[in-house]
Amino acid sequence: ALRVGGLLSVMAYPGSSYMEYCAVQYFMEGMAMFSSRESWRDYVDSIPDDDSILQMERSGGFGSVDVNVNVNVSASASASDDSAAAGASTGNRNSQSSVRELVRIALEKLMSEGDLEQTWRVFDHRPLGRPMSPILFT
Repeated sequence: ALRVGGLLSVMAYPGSSYMEYCAVQYFMEGMAMFSSRESWRDYVDSIPDDDSILQMERSGGFGSVDVNVNVNVSASASASDDSAAAGASTGNRNSQSSVRELVRIALEKLMSEGDLEQTWRVFDHRPLGRPMSPILFT
């Protein structure tokens, strides 16, 4: 459990697993959306589909995930949390859940089990000039 006023730090490695890095970034930014005037659900809906994320990776998009890409592709959320998380952590694209659905499931769980009054401030600490290096989210 994360106590109120506590600190959550997550390292993501875009050079090892771009999909996992994207899922972490979108999840962390989604938490920040809980405390904003914007709808976190609209934010999640704007997360690109997996094919678009892979296209960003191929085009050299390391370290610069663009959440303003609004793709309206419905994905199946029928996989369990465990199998979805396993698919994302291994980069398995055959998993039934997309990055968007993994983020949605995680944020919904945080909303249902967390403190609704919690304020989330999220920071992205990335080394300049080294896009493949680990990125720290706090």
